[in-house]
Amino acid sequence: MFDVQELTEIEKKIILKIGDNVNVPTFHDPFFKMKIRKDIYDKYFSDEISYEEFNQVMKGLFYKGLITFVPASITILDNISGTEGTKVRFERSYKLEEEWKSNGIVRLTKGNERTVPGEDVYNFLIQENLNEKYKEINEKLEENQRVVKRIESFEKN
Repeated sequence: MFDVQELTEIEKKIILKIGDNVNVPTFHDPFFKMKIRKDIYDKYFSDEISYEEFNQVMKGLFYKGLITFVPASITILDNISGTEGTKVRFERSYKLEEEWKSNGIVRLTKGNERTVPGEDVYNFLIQENLNEKYKEINEKLEENQRVVKRIESFEKN
């Protein structure tokens, strides 16, 4: 049902914002890492997509098991099984969480709530970004080393 490689760019951006506890303030208690959905949309996504599209993406992330709208979930849902029963359980769970959605909060799921929790996907995306930046820095260093060698060879002559 869920494969991290199939996330869209906007889904990745949203996960990175929900998981960012440094630049995106938490709602109420930082321990629970809850964020206000409307604030995330207004600050980071209002120029990119409509609020309706944002909510559709959020619903999709919920069905993938990466986010939740409640402070703490007491049930674990398997979000890697592609069975129809899994979809039914998610739909039932989503209906229960509709009440919480009116509070406007969102957070990443944790390891004890999903087979592949949102926090793990967030960490994976951060690692991917770091690897890409490391690659860019490494390429620039190699280019700088080539320039230094040219300068040194020019100075010798």
